[in-house]
Amino acid sequence: MRKQMVLGTVIAVMFLASACSKASDNEGNTNGAANASQPSANADAGSTSGDAGAGNGDAGKTDTQAADPYGKYDATVTIKIAQDLPSGDKGLPAGQTVEDNAMTQFYEKNLNIKLSRDWSAVDGDPYDQKAMLAIASRELPDAMQVNEEQLRLMVKAGLLEDLTDTYDNYASSMVKKLQDGGAALDSATFDGKLYGIPSINIKGDAVTVLWIRKDWLDKLGLQPPKTRDDVAKIAKAFIDNKMGGPNTIGLTGPITDMLSDSDGNRAHGFDAIFASYNSYPRNWVKDDKGNVVYGSIQPQTKDALATLRDWYSQGLIDKQFFLRENPDESYINGQGGMFFGPWWMGWGNIGDSFKQNPDAQWVAYPGPVDDNGNLNTHMQPPSRDYMVVRKGFEHPEALMKGINLTVGVNRHATDLPDGVQNQWDTTVQNTNIDDALNIFRVNMDDTNAVSTRRHAILDALNGKVDPATLEPDAKQAYDYAKKYVKDPATDTLVDKYYPQADKDGLNPTTIGGFQAYIVGGAPLDNKYNEVSSLLYSPTATMKSRWANLTKMENETFLKIVIGEAPLDSFDTFVKDWKAQGGDTITKEVEAAIKQ
Repeated sequence: MRKQMVLGTVIAVMFLASACSKASDNEGNTNGAANASQPSANADAGSTSGDAGAGNGDAGKTDTQAADPYGKYDATVTIKIAQDLPSGDKGLPAGQTVEDNAMTQFYEKNLNIKLSRDWSAVDGDPYDQKAMLAIASRELPDAMQVNEEQLRLMVKAGLLEDLTDTYDNYASSMVKKLQDGGAALDSATFDGKLYGIPSINIKGDAVTVLWIRKDWLDKLGLQPPKTRDDVAKIAKAFIDNKMGGPNTIGLTGPITDMLSDSDGNRAHGFDAIFASYNSYPRNWVKDDKGNVVYGSIQPQTKDALATLRDWYSQGLIDKQFFLRENPDESYINGQGGMFFGPWWMGWGNIGDSFKQNPDAQWVAYPGPVDDNGNLNTHMQPPSRDYMVVRKGFEHPEALMKGINLTVGVNRHATDLPDGVQNQWDTTVQNTNIDDALNIFRVNMDDTNAVSTRRHAILDALNGKVDPATLEPDAKQAYDYAKKYVKDPATDTLVDKYYPQADKDGLNPTTIGGFQAYIVGGAPLDNKYNEVSSLLYSPTATMKSRWANLTKMENETFLKIVIGEAPLDSFDTFVKDWKAQGGDTITKEVEAAIKQ
């Protein structure tokens, strides 16, 4: 019933977007974010485009202040917002409310911006449903967070304020530095105009690395793997030599029937195996002839499935992987010694494995290379969400200022007004407030943050960089290493120092930061062939067909790997996928990326 309601809402929104579109030069270009140019800085930095120092209702007043990214208003500016609530615990200390808490007080004190909740909904489907209803009714709050699909619909319906000049004039130097790559801004740019302030996804989060017990490799005299065959040989050697006991697991697998995903940040998936065949399931790519194709139905994907099927039949892959509630348990308890996952697994349960297995030495290596010796990886969308402003809101720069301040305190910007950083750290960070309650929350970071911080930490340890200049999480990793690691150039095995650090009371985040950046981030220093999907937002037919197509894909792939279906059932899947809406969707994707 709920899915029918959502579908009805989507259809209504699509009808609205179509009806509201104007027959102008913008017609047909609103889906062309991937091909649109980044907005140029065509406005004077001293423009009077809205920092009027007055509250709502003073339209027409001339701005007498310079465009200050952190400028405090003389009179209170109120922003009516859509509040995205965390599920379960609201994440607030006793006596504080969603509307009035240390975080809202921080923005009111430093910017004289007051937040008024227009409506709220729990994060996830409830929020998305309510957002779609607001779009369909054209009754929008002054500012809200939306996903890419919602952004496109709102642009097409003419509901959003053009933020090009606002960004050019008011975005802080830190925000502009982080957005310098341009891909995230491009995804929010339509016909040369910026309609949302995008979050930024870190490139390294999309890459799958191979975590291995190096102490097991050393005991068996094995070299780190480079190829698929190397991975298989190591898994077999671990099992044959019972490195984790009589029930040793060679290679773990995902807990769901989704063997590979379209984004990243996923542990135990087989994305790196598919990529070694130049296969990118769930991504829209171009084939050798330049045609738009769906990665899951390509011949290379069948080849990857054949390898996984062979490994599973030999027992190299955990026979129970799709039944386990938590595959992490296999390496925590010492039963397993190899798994695929993101670089940041060093912050995860690897720490717990040191407690149960004091001799464990976890090192991260790149996934297997392809037949030409190249490393490949699918990427994730440059942005997942956007802050937007309704068309006609008098103070769009107020949203930009709030974002500037949020990014500034989170990234310790050097141009923040005096005392602001300390105020944030002591009155907000040290208070139990869920960050999801921050309407100005736009996750921004250097797209190459993992490698950048990794080398900054190493340079600080080697005396090349002043440790005081390190960003907070990098500084934590540095402080840990400075105290415990004897030779950072060669000695990066956190397990050696974990017991003492744990005894000294260091929290897992502090310890794990070094393990994540220095050990987990090492493979990212390699050159990867980065493959991005041509489209990440859904097309019209996807709304009605994608759930069934995805279910068919997941079931077919899993059955092939575990031997419940023949390898050639892949060919039947391809035919069915194309006939049950896939061909239509492919044409829609082609049309979308040409606009």
